Amino acid sequence: MLSEVPDVVWKALADPVRRKILEHLAVDDQTTGEIVELFGDRLSRTGVMKHLDVLEDARLIEIRREGRTRLNVLERAPLKEVACWISDRTRSHKRNLARLKRLAEESSATE
Repeated sequence: MLSEVPDVVWKALADPVRRKILEHLAVDDQTTGEIVELFGDRLSRTGVMKHLDVLEDARLIEIRREGRTRLNVLERAPLKEVACWISDRTRSHKRNLARLKRLAEESSATE
């Protein structure tokens, strides 16, 4: 059976800012302040917080509170589901292309 990825995950991954946040969290857990610094003047703290909320709602990150500090931690399970979904489709397309190639070669050989 093919993996099913919740729409909320796809919507979260659709935004380049959120993908950049995830790329940085793949290297190491980061505080919200560290993530805000990644964007300099291009994005406010409030803007970053909204993106983090979307990622948390999609269960792509977990927020761990340590005193007043918010530590953002990547949750890899939803990304593995996305990878499986893509892999399932890729396998299916490869089979279809192999079948089409075989049919074309058989047709060419009989002519």
